[in-house]
Amino acid sequence: MTFEDGSNGTQNVRLKLLDNAGAPTWTQDVSIALGTATPFYFGFEREPNVGGRKLRVETIGNEFLMLAEVQAFGTVLTLLPPVVENVTPTAITGSTAQTGVNLTSTGFAATAVKLYWGPADGGTNAAAWANVVDLGTQSAAAVYSHQLIGLTQTTPYYLRAFAQNSAGSDWVDATVSFTTPTAATATLVLQPAFGIAGYTALLNGTVTNTGFDPPQVTLYWGTTDGGTTPAAWAFNAALGTQSGAFGRLLTNLAPNTAYYISARAVNGGGPAWTPTLSFTTTAKSAVVINEVHYEPVDNTRNI
Repeated sequence: MTFEDGSNGTQNVRLKLLDNAGAPTWTQDVSIALGTATPFYFGFEREPNVGGRKLRVETIGNEFLMLAEVQAFGTVLTLLPPVVENVTPTAITGSTAQTGVNLTSTGFAATAVKLYWGPADGGTNAAAWANVVDLGTQSAAAVYSHQLIGLTQTTPYYLRAFAQNSAGSDWVDATVSFTTPTAATATLVLQPAFGIAGYTALLNGTVTNTGFDPPQVTLYWGTTDGGTTPAAWAFNAALGTQSGAFGRLLTNLAPNTAYYISARAVNGGGPAWTPTLSFTTTAKSAVVINEVHYEPVDNTRNI
């Protein structure tokens, strides 16, 4: 853009990109060097999906604009179909996989993004796919991630990205596939109890191997050893899906009492138990009175 003015003009202007309805969708303040070409980001480059078609030059604040010449160079962009790519599946387990859609271009319009997937390749026929994930209407080129869940171990799966805007649609050029592994039993360790008091104790453990399927972990404790029979334990606490460290504060214990503890992990490979450990709570702490308040009016004491 080239700006030329008289001696009383201003060099500061505000550029506005207008959409088809005439509403501003993007602005940029520019300080223009007189008589020289001043580059600026045209709105499409900064906000490519607003559907703008006009550029307006205004004053900033109350400055008086004496504009002798404004020349804008370049071709106004037109709406195009979007462009998508598959996201290679990663973190594949016996029941889950991380993937998504890479929207590389919106085509300068709001774009609906979808991921089709299933145990058979549906190609570019949406009705032939077993599942579809709606990733929403997007206005920016980016990777839109999604975790597939509820998969079956040792099973091939196929997926293909799709996007559509007002100018057209795009299927990714080729389907990608992956196979879920066979889940093995998880492995976990349980640390000795610590912070032991008369009524409480802290338990910590770690899932050291998920077996390609993060397990559901449950802690068991009681005054007798229940071994590997869940119903034989007096108490338990389900900790949900775990793939690393886990812990629990045991409360309402009895003072000066021996307790047994164990942990169980269950995934698609089956259950796994830790060896049973034990600890003994401390004796009940004596009550210590360290302050007495005397009420002389009625000869009572508040402790």
